[in-house]
Amino acid sequence: MLHIPHHQPATRVAGTSVFAEIGEGFRYTWSHRFLRRMLATYGIYIFLCVPSGFLTALMIERTFVDQVALLTINETVAFAGMLLGGLLLGATGGFGNRVRTFFIGVMLYGAASLAVGFAQVFWLFAALMFVIGLSIPAVQSAVYTLVQEKTDPGVLGRVFSLVNVMFSGFMPLGMLVFGPLADVVRVQTLVIACAVLILLLGLSVVLAGDFYREGAGAVPAEA
Repeated sequence: MLHIPHHQPATRVAGTSVFAEIGEGFRYTWSHRFLRRMLATYGIYIFLCVPSGFLTALMIERTFVDQVALLTINETVAFAGMLLGGLLLGATGGFGNRVRTFFIGVMLYGAASLAVGFAQVFWLFAALMFVIGLSIPAVQSAVYTLVQEKTDPGVLGRVFSLVNVMFSGFMPLGMLVFGPLADVVRVQTLVIACAVLILLLGLSVVLAGDFYREGAGAVPAEA
């Protein structure tokens, strides 16, 4: 039989609101050098992913034939890529350095998005969307694993709440910004511009030497 240790969660103070606990998670994250950098990078990444992740339907309609079948293929290949990416990560565990896994995922997403912006043939476009889907599990799993490894268990739930708030907030914020822009700027231009910024964001992860090296450790880093 396997013995699974029982985790004793932090005691909630009576009268403490959910927002107060999220605020506590934010203060903890802000004071923690590694987590602050990790979540800031993740939030920017989510924001910049919006054109290539959610405006591609407009790109298909304006660049290729306006058919429901093409929209269906677009969604299907992206899902297939995410499924395969998740299976590969489950089988291999990714790189020993979680930040390296995050870096590879971000760079792969950025490179595929950049190529999507120049695609003039739908089947090439669909293949690139598959690659984009393939890269997403690397980013997501690395972020959630790093948060779990680096956060004090007593505030882990609060920090995870902050991660979910960031994901749920930066995505609609991106739609609020890039959606109206797509009416005055070609979707391809938005996709290419954001892809370049995503690649630069990925390079910044490697250039931050201490941050990159800390990804190899499983012990919570000092604030």
